[in-house]
Amino acid sequence: MSNSNNDDKNLYAILGCTEDATIDDIRRNYKKLALKCHPDKQQQQQQQQNLPNDDDDDGQMMIKPEFSQLNQAATILSDSREKFKYDSSLLAQKSPQSIINDEINLNDFYKDDNGHRIYDCRCGGHFRIDHNDSNRSSSSLSQSMIIIDCDSCSLSIRLIDG
Repeated sequence: MSNSNNDDKNLYAILGCTEDATIDDIRRNYKKLALKCHPDKQQQQQQQQNLPNDDDDDGQMMIKPEFSQLNQAATILSDSREKFKYDSSLLAQKSPQSIINDEINLNDFYKDDNGHRIYDCRCGGHFRIDHNDSNRSSSSLSQSMIIIDCDSCSLSIRLIDG
């Protein structure tokens, strides 16, 4: 998942939203917060208060970590697919253990046009492995337990070697 820099802080908290916020709510909060902590805005405030600025040695404005986190949080949560992945990971963190609904062999997956391996879920969604993951998975299947979540519901499967 793409939120590796924000593992310690909830992306919704960074944006001042609740976990049930809509994408419109997220965008609205992002715009409001971005205006407050944007590096250009900070530079203007520092100039008005005659404070030293945060330019680096080349005169380039340094991007504050808070603005960078805000931007990354908004990028993830405003994309419906990325938001779903993030919400699923939050749910998994809150759950003591994933409930595995089935064990599926990698050979039972079919490939789509994009090189993803797909297995159909009973809800109509899909269990999906991109081509990089399937190469890694097939070589390390016996050493680790690989859990794949459906992209449409809460079902999970365990990938097995065999």
